[in-house]
Amino acid sequence: MTSETASAGYLPGEETPVSVNAAVRQGFLWNMLNFLFSQGAGIVIFVALSRALSPAIFGVFALAAVIVDVFALQGRWAAMDALIQRQDFSRRALSSAFFALMGVGIAITVGAAASAGWAAAVFDAPSLSVVLPMLALTLVLTPPIVVMEALIMRRLQFRAQAIRSIIGTLVGGAVGIGVAFTPALEWALVAQRLAGALVTLGVLFAFTRWAPSLEFDGASAMRFLRRAGQLWGTSMLASLHARIIDAFVGVRAGAVSVGLISVARRFETLLHGPVTGPIQGLWVPVLSALRQDRVQSWRLFLRLSQLAALVALPAFLGLALVANELIVIVFDERYAAAGAVLTAVALQGVFMPAGFFANLVFAGLDRSDLSLKFSVLALATCAPVIWFAAAYGPVAAVLATTMVMGLAGVLATAVQIRMLGGRCVEFARALAPGYSAVAAMTLALLVLRQVAPIDDPLTSLLVQVSLGATVYVGWLFLFHRAQLQEAWSFLSHRDVGVVAGAPAAAK
Repeated sequence: MTSETASAGYLPGEETPVSVNAAVRQGFLWNMLNFLFSQGAGIVIFVALSRALSPAIFGVFALAAVIVDVFALQGRWAAMDALIQRQDFSRRALSSAFFALMGVGIAITVGAAASAGWAAAVFDAPSLSVVLPMLALTLVLTPPIVVMEALIMRRLQFRAQAIRSIIGTLVGGAVGIGVAFTPALEWALVAQRLAGALVTLGVLFAFTRWAPSLEFDGASAMRFLRRAGQLWGTSMLASLHARIIDAFVGVRAGAVSVGLISVARRFETLLHGPVTGPIQGLWVPVLSALRQDRVQSWRLFLRLSQLAALVALPAFLGLALVANELIVIVFDERYAAAGAVLTAVALQGVFMPAGFFANLVFAGLDRSDLSLKFSVLALATCAPVIWFAAAYGPVAAVLATTMVMGLAGVLATAVQIRMLGGRCVEFARALAPGYSAVAAMTLALLVLRQVAPIDDPLTSLLVQVSLGATVYVGWLFLFHRAQLQEAWSFLSHRDVGVVAGAPAAAK
């Protein structure tokens, strides 16, 4: 195998080589543990909250998040990636980035508070006028979190990232549940978010011991903001369709419909954790390190895409098939309509192996300009489609969005294959086992429903999950054993490449 090195931006004397594949393997395992625990606990917390909160309360929170999360989530990851890619971790550079982000965060917080009344009137949700300003306070906590997460991720320390996520989920959830069963229950979701952000800040400080110094370099801050803005723009545009769905459905169908979408997305998020999360966190740091080696980059792209197909397709298509039973078992009758919405949301899994990671791949290849172009094109097509479909309810809006964004992702993936010097035929061959096995699984479950329908939701769920898993795994072992071994060898091999400046992975 080729040995590759790349600067990780460390100070002189800090250079320590690490196997790229070891970093991939360790990152995959820690990300898997992180998401399994965090999302598993998250869904338990969500179900507990649903016992006290109505779909309307979830809907109002989701409408507030339409504005805040565009900056609190997409902005946070974009700023962190900008710091990592810049490779300048001097105290002056980090402090300048911190103060620049803090200025942006305060400005957006003030703007959100000033526009809260207008947003409440547009969505016909009076409580939004007080929920939005409080939720916007999380933006003030974002700048130090960004810097400290960048310090952790420059060393590919996925373990520390996992620990802070787990603790943040547990503490935030405990606070949210506590508030939900008090007279101030409408504040439960906001309290959960604020508490999670505060404890995340504390845990990250315990790992990094970083604090800003009284230094500011205007030129450095502007370069950082420019790069972060580019990454944020591509990330925001790539995920803006979800916010548009919430906004358009909120206007045309009401906060309750948005609440049903929020419920469905919780199960989607639960799957994204163990299924796509371990892969998602690897694209930017590892592709950035291997950017000069197209052979290794193509191999990484091909194998991670193959792995995504093998795990994402059965998970999301299986969720779509059992969505109604799952909603009936977990929630009370107030949430019954969420079953159809969950089916629509889960069907996005069809496009997940080819296109879901497109913006991260572009960022890792330092081609955010292409990501921006694809995102603008997809949104320009998607927005009017969502507005039209939202008049027919949340299911139609979600399905229409899935088709438009999915096809845009496939087109972006084709361009990336060409950039990496690969072949579409080879890519399709790598994904074929997952698609053929999930087709067999789907057919088996549809036949079961026709031949032997089961009335009890729990029994039906257990039987379908058991049959689906058996058919899927059996199909792979019977017809695609070589591809399974290929995917496993990718994760287990230890000598793919070397990245300078990161600590050796734990044995």
